[in-house]
Amino acid sequence: MGKIRLGEIRYSGVFDWDAIYKTTTKWLSDRAYRIHEKSYKHKISGPGIEVEWNMDGYRRHTEYVMFSVFVFVHIWDMTTVEIIKDGKKHKMEKGRLSIIIDIEYKTDYSGEFKGPFNEKLKNFLDKKVLGGEREEGFFWWDTLYYEGYRLFNELKKVLNMETATSAY
Repeated sequence: MGKIRLGEIRYSGVFDWDAIYKTTTKWLSDRAYRIHEKSYKHKISGPGIEVEWNMDGYRRHTEYVMFSVFVFVHIWDMTTVEIIKDGKKHKMEKGRLSIIIDIEYKTDYSGEFKGPFNEKLKNFLDKKVLGGEREEGFFWWDTLYYEGYRLFNELKKVLNMETATSAY
């Protein structure tokens, strides 16, 4: 099954970059995801700094299924500013921010089903036994979707967005 775009957060204003980073890594590690930081680019461009950060989290859900969460953060025009919060000075960042979260599940991630007969057996297991033609992955999508959506909402809370809560 391919990646599914869970959502994108677009934000412009003052934010705490360290809190975004720590919230994402803590959230993934608390749920037993193995974290792989694919790239971190930090370059000076125009009026501020541009940052691109790409992180993947992988977790064995069962012996047959692996969950993956992909987080991509892109920041433009980032500058450090001092704000006064509760009577104390804090250093935070100001700029434009985009956070994209994708999710994916993979069956037979360890490659147990090799060969033509085993491939047919895997397809039968995926489509007929564990889901059906139209609902492949029926048993896993809800768990993975709502888990990823919780991360999405946690990041909105860190940014103090008005839509930080949802029906889920």
